[in-house]
Amino acid sequence: MNLNSDVNDTDTLVVGLVYRSPNSSDLQNTALENMIREVTQCDYKHLLLFGDFNYPEIDWSVEVANVPANHAAYSFLNCIQDSFLTQHVSRPTHYRHGQTANTLDLIFTGDNRLIADVDYVEPVGMSHHLVLQWTVACRVFSPTVPCLRYRYDKADYKGMCHTPGFKHVRKCTLKKI
Repeated sequence: MNLNSDVNDTDTLVVGLVYRSPNSSDLQNTALENMIREVTQCDYKHLLLFGDFNYPEIDWSVEVANVPANHAAYSFLNCIQDSFLTQHVSRPTHYRHGQTANTLDLIFTGDNRLIADVDYVEPVGMSHHLVLQWTVACRVFSPTVPCLRYRYDKADYKGMCHTPGFKHVRKCTLKKI
C-alpha cells in the first residue's frame, strides 16, 4: 500500500505499508527491494515506510545480518543501507513463548528527523506483535523573504539637516522637530 499526501505546494509525504511473509520467494524479496530502491530514488522530501518485514536474522541495533551474503536478509539490509534509509525501531517487537524476541516490525524514513517518540504498546488480542505508535514530524517552513525595513526611530534627523543636497528635507524636518 502506498499513500501520497501533499504537505505543501512543493513537498509530498509518501507513506508505504509493507507486509513481507516469512515464506516470501526470492522473486518477491527482489521485488520488495526494487520497490524500495525506486521510491528512494524519487527524492521525496518526506518518505515513511513501515510494516512487518519478517527478517529476524537482522540485528537492527548494529545493522548486521548474521547470515551468508546470498541470504535474503543480507540483501535486504544492503538495500536499506544503499538507499540511506533510517530504521527507527530500537526494541524487539515480536514475542512468542519459547522463541527469542525479534525486531520484525520496522519503521524506515529518508530523514531521521521525520519520526519522533516511537512507543511500544501491548499486542492487540492474541497477536505476538507489539503495536507501534509514533509521531510524524513533517515540518512545513514558509520561506523567509528578506524585506528592507527602515528604522525611522533610529534616524539622525538633526544630522540629516546638515547634509548637502537635502534642502527640502531640512525644511520639513526642522518644522517637525
